[in-house]
Amino acid sequence: MENLEECMKYFQERPYQRIFYKMRKKYESYGKWEGNIMLENPTQEEKQALSGFMKEDYHKNKSITISLKKFEARLQETRFSAIPLKTILETYDGKPLVSKKAKEEQERNEEEQFYQEILQENKDTPSYSVLEGLWQDKANHFFKRHYGKNKENLRTAIQQACICFNQLPEQKMKLPVFSANRIKSPHGLDRNTLTGQIFTRLLAENRKQKVPRDTEELAELYFQNNLLVDDVSNMVLCKNIRAYTTKGEHLAWKGFWDEKEAMQATLENLSKIVEVKTDYEYALVMENPAVFTAIADCLKEKRVPLVCTYGQVKLSGIVLIKLLTKSCKTIFYSGDMDPEGIQIADRLKTRFPNAIQLIGFDPDTYYENLSQVTLSEERLHKLDSLQSEELLAIAKIVKQYKRASYEELKIEKICTII
Repeated sequence: MENLEECMKYFQERPYQRIFYKMRKKYESYGKWEGNIMLENPTQEEKQALSGFMKEDYHKNKSITISLKKFEARLQETRFSAIPLKTILETYDGKPLVSKKAKEEQERNEEEQFYQEILQENKDTPSYSVLEGLWQDKANHFFKRHYGKNKENLRTAIQQACICFNQLPEQKMKLPVFSANRIKSPHGLDRNTLTGQIFTRLLAENRKQKVPRDTEELAELYFQNNLLVDDVSNMVLCKNIRAYTTKGEHLAWKGFWDEKEAMQATLENLSKIVEVKTDYEYALVMENPAVFTAIADCLKEKRVPLVCTYGQVKLSGIVLIKLLTKSCKTIFYSGDMDPEGIQIADRLKTRFPNAIQLIGFDPDTYYENLSQVTLSEERLHKLDSLQSEELLAIAKIVKQYKRASYEELKIEKICTII
């Protein structure tokens, strides 16, 4: 551009660095030459330079305020009138001058292009429509956050998650084995990895479910997709239940049935079961193993189906209870009347509202079996998020008395009811 080199020489030989810096910041904010800039504590050299250029006397000023429009108009009166002020600042600093609004628009376009490229890479695959659903709101800023951190890492993680999603197993498979087969890493889908987190979101979006909040919800989502997580330690205690696979009655379960003994059913065992049968149209689920043993002894002349969750209900317990709901009209549940026990009851009642019938979660039973164990405020706060209206009354009483009432103290009542 004509006179640009001469123009740069003029401004670079004079103290315009602070002035142009403030002009740049103002333009980045507004996208046009509006407003004023203030130069505080100007040096004598800056006063002299601006006085000469603006044709105003700033020599006695403690600060100098300059209108950007006036500066631009003054530029038009010089031999550099053909050079836009924007070009001068860009050449002076050696970098483009872009407004904040334009920069944000450019970044949005680049991010949208990023997602569209990934969509096209997965065209004609099962993950295509699922990705479209996630892109609609960018999964509550999850993807936007990771895009901002490292978009190439995000691209790789999405590609690997899509590979796994596009090749879900037709039969039950352990998650590490599945991950190793699909992306050459047994830990590639671990919960703490970006690939694993995206894979989880793909599975949840595909089933129109919320992203799992804890390990049990995650294990259930995987199980729904033929993937097993922690299948050995994830177990449930049960008795008086016959189980069937697609090939017929399960011989191991039959053995425990014939011997009238309790058995530990792991998630791997349960993954093969398609149906269970019992001698009764109801079953009893308990929280504590000691209560399970006592109830089993009390009811040894009956073949009432019994289940023990070992405290918080793991996925194995959910799977077995779900199977039982198909053969039993009612699933009785007994547990502790402390915050954790009421939470378990709430989860089961919410999950199986038509099947679960609570035993002993009433004021009379609570008062009769009141213990001396004082409940902390931290534990009591767990009762604030209950979903089942049936449990709100007992939760209010527990909050009032701040004491627990345990399942072991109502064994006789349970036996009478059952």
